[in-house]
Amino acid sequence: MHEAAIAERIVEAALAAAGERAAAVTAVELEAGPDAPMSAEALRFHWTEAVRGTRIEGAALRIVEVAEPRALRLVALDVGL
Repeated sequence: MHEAAIAERIVEAALAAAGERAAAVTAVELEAGPDAPMSAEALRFHWTEAVRGTRIEGAALRIVEVAEPRALRLVALDVGL
């Protein structure tokens, strides 16, 4: 259930970062370290539910592994204006 909450927070952050002018978000990219507070597989599982009914619905979730042990950050969005 922890990853469900993380997925929801990522959606909130992505929507805020995209702003009101973006018609849709087509991809969300995260950086995650080896000791990040989530499982990438579980996060992907909860992603579909978290984006349902939002401008992010259908967006790809890209998770890039980084060396920083506990890193978990939103680094990029692909948006349509």
